[in-house]
Amino acid sequence: MYRIKSYDPEYIFGLQAHNKRNNLEGYNVIISSSRLNLFRTNQVCVCCGLKGNRFILEFQCKPGTKSKEVPHLNLYAGWNPKDNFNSSLTLMTKDHIIATANGGKNDPNNYQTMCNICNSNVKLHHNVSMPILRIARKIFDAYGGRNLNLFWKEYYADKVQENYTQTRS
Repeated sequence: MYRIKSYDPEYIFGLQAHNKRNNLEGYNVIISSSRLNLFRTNQVCVCCGLKGNRFILEFQCKPGTKSKEVPHLNLYAGWNPKDNFNSSLTLMTKDHIIATANGGKNDPNNYQTMCNICNSNVKLHHNVSMPILRIARKIFDAYGGRNLNLFWKEYYADKVQENYTQTRS
């Protein structure tokens, strides 16, 4: 990711109300999409409660390496104004409540906000419940936010299930 500039969500939502595209840092950026419209109504992960608090204008790769690439806005949680683009940022995603593979539609009523950690865990472990994801998020954060797959390999079977069993007793 090549990051250009960060924005307060209220600033982006103010722009979004007026136009589908807007000039940000000299780029014609889409600011009215199904993903951004979802974030306008809800910036909180439905699983762990993490709240997106900063939009970042970014390229997928270094500008100029792909001729038609235009930067896009991503919503992140964990914004720290003292460290502009710190490594503890968590990407917020648009998730389908009913997966399109299972007949779910690309419709605003079928979207929910999830952080990429919870979204990845739902995709990797289809039988993971919301309470387990909430516990997993706390353990993941305490673990230092290292590689997600390593986290699940080392901790999922033991600590998450153990903590879930203790909270149900």
